[in-house]
Amino acid sequence: MAATEVRWALIAALALLPAVAAAENSGATRLGVYQDDDHTLVVTPVVAVSAAPSEGARVDARYLADMVTSSSVDLVSAATEEFSERRDDLSLSAGYTTQKKFSFGAGYDWSHERDYVSHTVSGNVGQELFDRNLQLSLGWATSFNTVGRSGDPTFSEQMTNHSLTVSGAQVLGKGSILRLTYQGQRAEGFQASVYRYVEVGGFAASYRQPEVVPDVRWRHAAAVALNQHLGGPLFGQADYRLYRDTWGVLGNTFNVRLILNLLPGLDLHLRERVHLQGAADFYAERYDAPQTYMTSDKELGGLWSSTTGLKLDYLWRAAAGGGWGVSGVGVDVKADYLTIRYDAFARLDGLSAWIGEVGTRVLF
Repeated sequence: MAATEVRWALIAALALLPAVAAAENSGATRLGVYQDDDHTLVVTPVVAVSAAPSEGARVDARYLADMVTSSSVDLVSAATEEFSERRDDLSLSAGYTTQKKFSFGAGYDWSHERDYVSHTVSGNVGQELFDRNLQLSLGWATSFNTVGRSGDPTFSEQMTNHSLTVSGAQVLGKGSILRLTYQGQRAEGFQASVYRYVEVGGFAASYRQPEVVPDVRWRHAAAVALNQHLGGPLFGQADYRLYRDTWGVLGNTFNVRLILNLLPGLDLHLRERVHLQGAADFYAERYDAPQTYMTSDKELGGLWSSTTGLKLDYLWRAAAGGGWGVSGVGVDVKADYLTIRYDAFARLDGLSAWIGEVGTRVLF
């Protein structure tokens, strides 16, 4: 079963394990749980390790198991029973930073579920300039995806996705950093859901047929972010992201975060994220007559979402000469409340979800 945007957003969030100092080795775990009122449950454990084998070098590995159980309205409308599935994801990466602060790296990611297999290769370069007041970076990735259909071993389609990310971060003053980012993507190949059907014709004489979407999709996103020390133990982060693609989807995302240092090593994070999205040019919940492209995917319709979150993050640092080679131990607990409202999807006008995460890390 193809994953929803909400599910992939959770996976992406879980992949961002807490960062550690560049010269340290670390091991980390994370467990995330997503539960919404559309009868979908996602449980995602993550294990990651990071090592610095030599000065300037870094190697990272991460394993993620994504387990989903759902009987959502999409499944019910498709006359599909409740399903459970598991996705396994393994990623490896390595990088090196020279004494002149030029960095480069490469990575590989393998993802597998019963009806989808993906291989992704990536690379990046970066340079710090002007006494480290300016940081420039360039990243690219290509994924090769095989789309299958559960219960049908003869069905196999291909989709390839290329992405390019350019970003720059500039120190504006004491406690103030501005970052600009552009990301472009081109997806080519089979991009429909093999399980989704659309209604065609009037209510008295309608029929269903598989959704059809374009084989090519260009995505463009530009973002601006500001990190600001607000005085004392309080820090603020704010960013805005503009998204546009060749299917006609236009998105605006606003994100604000406050970080308060409560005690040495203990931080409280508060955040609010609002996302506004217009519908794809060819989206409709029902079509009067067949069209070249047709989809009733609610994630391609108009929608807005709000995410309110709270996180506690604690990192204990060992005194110099601490035993067992451990230099620090950390734990964090996070809770988000997500609300989504759909503009033109009568079968489900919206949903609410709780997302909980707990993570641990050990530094060496």
